[in-house]
Amino acid sequence: MKKKKNEEFELDYDDKKLPIVLHHKKADIQPTKIKFIVQDVKQIVLPEFTLDLLKKLFGEDTKITTEAELIDYIKESIQQQKGDTELMKKIEEILQHIRNQSLKVVVPQTLVQEEFTTRIKSLEQRL
Repeated sequence: MKKKKNEEFELDYDDKKLPIVLHHKKADIQPTKIKFIVQDVKQIVLPEFTLDLLKKLFGEDTKITTEAELIDYIKESIQQQKGDTELMKKIEEILQHIRNQSLKVVVPQTLVQEEFTTRIKSLEQRL
């Protein structure tokens, strides 16, 4: 979008294409256009892809020397993270299933009675 600061422009209003924050909230009126004013223009400047930059980011012992190797490394990292996340979800599901099926906690009646007595005494002291 090649716009200048303080430039005004209009777009056709379409709920499906606009983010939720720009959706119209009044049901009785349906807009056809939406007007924008450019407040600020910024340019992102990425650093030059060099071996020095790679060493700075990944250390002197890095095996990544090309952009393709960096892309492969990023893909492997993402796959590893997703795999770890899925594994943790599965382990949680299995543990929850085991807890629900076979883990039954029996609280001894004497423990309940002791706790009851302690709490009653504590309440009496407060009053």
